[in-house]
Amino acid sequence: KVFSNQILSPHGRSGFLRVVPPVDSIVRTQVLAIYSAAPLCCDSNDQFSTAVSFPNALRRRGAMLDNCLKAMPVTVLLKDIVDALEMQLDESSSFLDLDTGQVETVSHELLCEAEAAADDEDPDLPVWQEPEWEIAKRIVSTDRFQKLPTKFDVHEWAIMQDFSRSVAPVRICEDLLNAIHGVGAFRHFHAMLRRHRIESAWFAFRAEALRRIALDWCEENHIGWQ
Repeated sequence: KVFSNQILSPHGRSGFLRVVPPVDSIVRTQVLAIYSAAPLCCDSNDQFSTAVSFPNALRRRGAMLDNCLKAMPVTVLLKDIVDALEMQLDESSSFLDLDTGQVETVSHELLCEAEAAADDEDPDLPVWQEPEWEIAKRIVSTDRFQKLPTKFDVHEWAIMQDFSRSVAPVRICEDLLNAIHGVGAFRHFHAMLRRHRIESAWFAFRAEALRRIALDWCEENHIGWQ
C-alpha cells in the first residue's frame, strides 16, 4: 500500500524503491502513476518497496514528467504583453516564450542574421548584445515563440478615433476628430490633447485599449494570463 502523501525513492544499494515523506504534488502524482502496476514487497526494514529497478523506473518517471510539463499551458503576465505593445519600434518585434512565459524583444537585424547564419556561426557582437542573439537564434530555429501583435495590428489611429468620439463636450470631440485627419495626424492630435488638458484621459483610454488587444491575443492563442 502506498499512501497519497508519500512517494517512492532509491533505497540503499539494492536498486529498489521505497516509500519516503511527502513531496511536490505533481511529481507525486506522476510517480505513483508510473508504479501503480508494480508489485509491492517489504524490504529488510519492513518498509514498502517496488520490485522495479531504479534506473528503468527513473527513465519512465522522467518521460512522464516531461509529458506532463509539456502539456501544462504557459502563463504570462498580461502587463508584460501590454508593456511590449506600448513600446513597439519599427526596428524590432516582441515574442512570447511559450516555455517560460517571458516576453522577449529582438531587433529585426539580429533575426535576419540568425536566419542566414549557419548553426555554429555567430556574428561579432558586443557582450551586451549576446543574450539577444541567443534568443534570436531560438526564435528562428524552434517553435517555442509566439509573435505578439505588431504596431500594424494595434491600429493606433483607430484608438485615437475611438477616443475622440468618446470625448465630451462636442466641441472638443470635433477638434480631436479634425486633428487626426490629414498630414501630421499624430502630432496634431497630441497638440490638441495638450490644448484641452486631457492627456491623462487619453493615456488611460489607450492603456485600456492595449489591454483589450492583449486579452484578445491571449484568448486567440490559448495563452493563460495573470
